[in-house]
Amino acid sequence: MNILVTGSSGFIGQNLVKKLLTLNHNVITIDLKGKIDNTKHYQIDITDLDKLNSITDDIDIIYHLAAQSYGKGSIIDPNKDLNWNIQGTLNICRFAENKSVKKIIYSSSMAVYGNHEISYESDYPEPLSNYGVSKLAGEFYIKKLNIPYTIYRLYNTYGPGQDLSNESKGVVSAFVTQVINGNNPIEVTGSLDRFRDIIFIDDVISALIIGLTTDTDNQIFNVSTNQKTSIKQLIDIIIEISNKTNINIINIGNLEGDQHGNTGDNTKLKNLGWSPITSLNEGIRKFYNYCLDKL
Repeated sequence: MNILVTGSSGFIGQNLVKKLLTLNHNVITIDLKGKIDNTKHYQIDITDLDKLNSITDDIDIIYHLAAQSYGKGSIIDPNKDLNWNIQGTLNICRFAENKSVKKIIYSSSMAVYGNHEISYESDYPEPLSNYGVSKLAGEFYIKKLNIPYTIYRLYNTYGPGQDLSNESKGVVSAFVTQVINGNNPIEVTGSLDRFRDIIFIDDVISALIIGLTTDTDNQIFNVSTNQKTSIKQLIDIIIEISNKTNINIINIGNLEGDQHGNTGDNTKLKNLGWSPITSLNEGIRKFYNYCLDKL
């Protein structure tokens, strides 16, 4: 199939494109950054509908990943959420209709739920951040299309390929980077009893690939482990893997719009044969070793 991936140079985008290529799909990419080998690339901004409509390739499926992608970024510059996550998604929807694509697959976020001990896809969304609001708006645009769709609400994803230059981007990346860089104390924004549902990149990609099947048409899925991990537990695992000792942890203050905690029920995806297979300890060890080579 001819598959278009927006946000192809991002963390999840790069991993998805590589997987699609191994499955022998013809991959077309859109990103403000450079191309990935063996793809046809358009270096354009999704907020520019005219440039989107200049793409002449036949397209069967769109994976829409391009977005301002983390909570702190939406506080620093909420206009990026408006422009990329909302206007950009609306433009991708218009483009999809113009191209008569067969399906659009959208990466949303657990941030749409707000605080929940455990979230189900049927729960009423209560986003706490600008980012969560913008991703939820994107969901509504996708659902208004007269085109089959699949919406994935991704939980805290980590793994090789993640941007290590921004310590505020990705909860696992933030603490792994601090430990490797020798930070002492480790700085945490918020209480250590906050909790997350943390999932390895390979398990996320395997879930996204299922979106190519009609079994997922016009549905929303949590991409999660359904396992609760506190910030304290996460940092302790990273420190143990590092073999470092006498590392202190300090709370430097809460972050506006940050969820205290949320885990996701993943029964719907499991009913389609998917399951997360990478344990937290195994995944963090793989990621830690990757970061050692990069930092």
